[in-house]
Amino acid sequence: MTPESLMELALKAAINSPLQNIRPNPRVGAALQTADGQVAVAAHEKYGSAHAEQKLVSDCLQKGWNLKGARIAVTLEPCNHFGKTPPCSKLLVKEGFSEVYIGAQDPNSKSQGGAEYLSNCGIKVVSQVLRDQCVDLNYEWLWAHKNKRPFIRIKMATSLDGRWTAEKNSENRFITSQVARQYAMGDREKAQIVITGAQTILDDKPAYTVRNLSSGEVGKVQPACWVLTRQGIDAEFVNSEKAFVKPAKFQNIECPVLNNSTTQYLKWDFKKDLFEKMYQQHELYSVMVESGPELTQKFLEHDLFDEVVVYLNSSFLGGTKSRHFKDPFGEGFVPGKKLIISSIKQLSSEDIVIRLAKP
Repeated sequence: MTPESLMELALKAAINSPLQNIRPNPRVGAALQTADGQVAVAAHEKYGSAHAEQKLVSDCLQKGWNLKGARIAVTLEPCNHFGKTPPCSKLLVKEGFSEVYIGAQDPNSKSQGGAEYLSNCGIKVVSQVLRDQCVDLNYEWLWAHKNKRPFIRIKMATSLDGRWTAEKNSENRFITSQVARQYAMGDREKAQIVITGAQTILDDKPAYTVRNLSSGEVGKVQPACWVLTRQGIDAEFVNSEKAFVKPAKFQNIECPVLNNSTTQYLKWDFKKDLFEKMYQQHELYSVMVESGPELTQKFLEHDLFDEVVVYLNSSFLGGTKSRHFKDPFGEGFVPGKKLIISSIKQLSSEDIVIRLAKP
């Protein structure tokens, strides 16, 4: 098999791995071919348990396979440190692998260096095999370890006349079609935390779950939620018992996310170091902002975002509900600032989604 063929098997294993059991680790898959042509595949399945390479080697040894001279493809560079498990790089050397194909390099300073170690031990190392697919698999995780804070994605949905919220007496309280809302579940699934504001809770009564909108089936991977409100506990006490206490203003509100035991209620001054601390102390690597224009504008003003995803529906809603942002923007915002359009995708006859990144 070619390096690319082995990597495709490794990618498939990683994609099918149970993300709900893996976080905050990344999805990793591995595939090997022995010198006599036997092929096996494995993936990392649970946080704190065997890495993909370790599980694969263990499975093969239990079958009595000879791994000397075998070739292996791994979607992420083999770790090179003692953490919850021993280093994968040393295991591959011990078992006599002849070639190692790596998809994405590990940016984590604690575990990186596996490729160099393997090469120094005389093993042929080929990097960047199907790199783009391997990076996409764990994009937010890789970004966070490189930049030392979580990746922040802002989601916006608007009608053609700039409305963010439909009128209460409207036949449809949603801005976008069901097709677009289902597509958005993919980004929500990638987030460990969804951040919203108090007004959105009161207006929209959101659930912020990952689910199939047709069947109602709820996914196995669900983000937690932060509700930013003046009645919340100071954000420096995030994850403390007090952060989970529902403020009085929400006590009699029927809203799915308020009934979620993982929801926290925080008061925050938009200092960036909150996210840096969450990365360092709690391994937070992916955040999604799903809120109205006021809170969204705050994130933009403070340059607290890495991608903006805009869902544009072809409808003219009219009415008196929120339109775009308030003027002027805060002092930290640079007038004339432009983002780069990274992609535009038509989702239905009435919806497009535009992804924007910083220059």
